[in-house]
Amino acid sequence: MVLNEKNIREIENLIRLRKGGLPMQRARYLMEDLPAAGYNPLSKGLFVVIGKRHGRVLRISEDHKAAREVAGPHKGQAVMVELLPEGS
Repeated sequence: MVLNEKNIREIENLIRLRKGGLPMQRARYLMEDLPAAGYNPLSKGLFVVIGKRHGRVLRISEDHKAAREVAGPHKGQAVMVELLPEGS
């Protein structure tokens, strides 16, 4: 099987979600919900678990200028975060 760039981004985001403590079942639900919200599941942007206890997941845009909660109690709300350069 040959992976393309989209597949690699999806796998990287899935690994990030799992390392953040998100259960596989919750990740599966997230992947099903994202297309309904107009997002391509896990292949665009950066997905980060910000609240493991409540299954809170943040999607950071590809240009790192916007963030929105895509799973959790505040789903769909914009979130204010300070994004630091890599290595900071």
